[in-house]
Amino acid sequence: RSLLKQGKAQLQPGDGVEGQLGGAVVRLNFVPLDRYTSLGPERADRNSCVGCGSPDVARFYIVPRQFFVHLPIAWKSSNCHDIVLLCPNCRLRIERRQSERAEALLLQHGGRAPRSGQ
Repeated sequence: RSLLKQGKAQLQPGDGVEGQLGGAVVRLNFVPLDRYTSLGPERADRNSCVGCGSPDVARFYIVPRQFFVHLPIAWKSSNCHDIVLLCPNCRLRIERRQSERAEALLLQHGGRAPRSGQ
């Protein structure tokens, strides 16, 4: 949800945008807060793999879906901390470990691990 819908931000007259919303140009009248600038230019590039820095990335969810659905709503509403960008090579390395860990947790707590191939 957006900060506006959550009531954490407000738009005052003159704070919005200039230009046509249906057209090609939208110009902000303010500078958005960017928390990444303090990390330095090499870390501020958000479209690179967090493992190796490769530009060929896709989203990867840290908490497996089978567990995420059972989390409280308050935790799900801030799930952006659960997402990282990984390249295919780093993703392949971590998915195997994530699957093994998820299976171990399920067995440890009386759950049933999925059958192979599912």
